Amino acid sequence: MQIAADTEVGVTTEGNTVSWSDISAAVRDVREYLGLKLTTGGCATRFLYELAGHKCRMPQSFGGKPMLVHVHAVMDQIGKMERAQNSQAVKTKAASRFNGKTLKGLWHQHWFQASFMPHNLAGEMEKHGKSLIIKRHGRDGWESRTIDREMVGLLAHASMFDAGNSAPGAGCRLTGEWIVFAKAGGRNIYLTLGGHEEPDEAILECCLPAAREFGELASAEPFSRYQ
Repeated sequence: MQIAADTEVGVTTEGNTVSWSDISAAVRDVREYLGLKLTTGGCATRFLYELAGHKCRMPQSFGGKPMLVHVHAVMDQIGKMERAQNSQAVKTKAASRFNGKTLKGLWHQHWFQASFMPHNLAGEMEKHGKSLIIKRHGRDGWESRTIDREMVGLLAHASMFDAGNSAPGAGCRLTGEWIVFAKAGGRNIYLTLGGHEEPDEAILECCLPAAREFGELASAEPFSRYQ
């Protein structure tokens, strides 16, 4: 079924309408940029459209929590995973397998954008028992605050005196949400964006259609369980 170019498919974070032609143009841009990042890997259609939606400033729900993703942060992380030339990304935790039964066989790689920094700082500060920000605004109540002059000061103080006073050698590994991918045929197949708060079943549902695009997934878990 062909979709008319002027069909409304969503709204931006600012409340502006996004049309099918906007999404189609964004998909072309994303595909072109990914072409510079992918060396051997493949990208599922769903993943392309997720990134296109974010490029059009349409937030995505991660376990009921709407979020606007910085598209280039995700694509730069993919470039790093693909060892593409001149690819740089913020250093995060190494890619790892999912442990649960539902997503067995799939992998996830953290990616990071600037808006994740308050959450990361909070985690480090809370582990070490000191946090001016948490005392001032509570454990979760401050995360949606605008980064104003007061918050900049609190973050600077926290990074220097709270997280910075952790045990020597403990380090602070940045975390974010996930790029969910499969390893098959000697390469990575990028499937969907995922989040810590999402049920495994919801992530799996997003991944399974890729088996129709990439034949090498048919014999790999978890796809082989649904043939």
